[in-house]
Amino acid sequence: MSPSNRLPRIDSLLSRHLATFLFLTLLAPTLPAQSPGAPDASIEKPFSEADWVDDRWSRTEVGQFLHNTVETPRRKTPKAITINIGDNNEAAVCFDTDLLRYAAAWTGGFIKLSPLRYGLMASAAPAGPIQFTTAPHPGWAKNNSFDDPRPQKLGALPRDWAKYRGLYLAGNRVVLSYTVGGTHILDSPWFESVDGLPVFTRTLEVSPADETLLLRVVDLPHTGITLAASPELTVGLLSSEKEMIGVAALSLLEKDRALEGAEDGFNLRIPPRTSPTTIKLLIAKVSQDNFPRFREWAKSQSGSIAKTRSLRELTTGGPGRWPALTTTGHVDRSDSPLAIDTITMPYENPWNALLFGSGHDFFSNGDAAVATAHRGVCGVNRLGESLS
Repeated sequence: MSPSNRLPRIDSLLSRHLATFLFLTLLAPTLPAQSPGAPDASIEKPFSEADWVDDRWSRTEVGQFLHNTVETPRRKTPKAITINIGDNNEAAVCFDTDLLRYAAAWTGGFIKLSPLRYGLMASAAPAGPIQFTTAPHPGWAKNNSFDDPRPQKLGALPRDWAKYRGLYLAGNRVVLSYTVGGTHILDSPWFESVDGLPVFTRTLEVSPADETLLLRVVDLPHTGITLAASPELTVGLLSSEKEMIGVAALSLLEKDRALEGAEDGFNLRIPPRTSPTTIKLLIAKVSQDNFPRFREWAKSQSGSIAKTRSLRELTTGGPGRWPALTTTGHVDRSDSPLAIDTITMPYENPWNALLFGSGHDFFSNGDAAVATAHRGVCGVNRLGESLS
């Protein structure tokens, strides 16, 4: 039998999962009750969401980041990347890939995933107390304006304004890559605890360009703004009736840490550059009592910017994260016109991953890629003629 009329398939349960999901989502709510002996079996039985509460997705080890929609304060963030940060994953940030902004940051955990319909029908939510947010506007200005040009405020910014390119993973560090105009930017969040004070850091590597950039760092509605610059760093404070946020900008060159107070928040202005520039932002939710401690710690960090590890070094890959699993296959040796080979999915796995297959394809060397409904992609190799 020639390869052209064989249908390689990744386990018969893959299509069964998807078909069952679509059936229960689209058709089951309107099917009539089928209880034997019921006096009126034609009466439609309402579909109960309680029948499809399953929290296994929330117990899955997803790694350092997850693409999803997040119920962030001020507005839901679609196409978000939630990133675990800190040596022990003590905090998280939500990066908006459409607007290239940090929509929110929080401590106390990663995200809460809904158990409704395997976690596929509801947005995720921050798992801990919010530390800072930004308004749902572009994270980088164009012609000094942060006005949102998108129809219905949905989708990506125009490509000549800004464009998300992807991310790199090196150990427990995530490095975001995007362009603003003609400038390439690497952007990596992190978290530190300074004598019990949660501090979020954001390291930027900005490529040479002849354009001035303007970044929205953080904002706080109905706030007062205080800004102080010194030869070592620039420190700012946002103060509202309910909270205070401290911000500091570190860079080797004073001109590259130009924090500006504007519209209830802080912007960072980056002038034209003839060489790559590294900037580190420090952001913390503070109080009158601990803001001096934040300011002094930020000052102590000003000399470390020259020793900061280049983000470029983190874009060459890191150690493997997901050890390979071995599964079995079966070759259909029947004489039927259409033969179906079966490869068993490793449903029992160390990460409690839900493998609801949603699609697969093959590379020219015979290896395969399998996509799952929970946004996973698995590589399948060593698919020989015997599938053994």
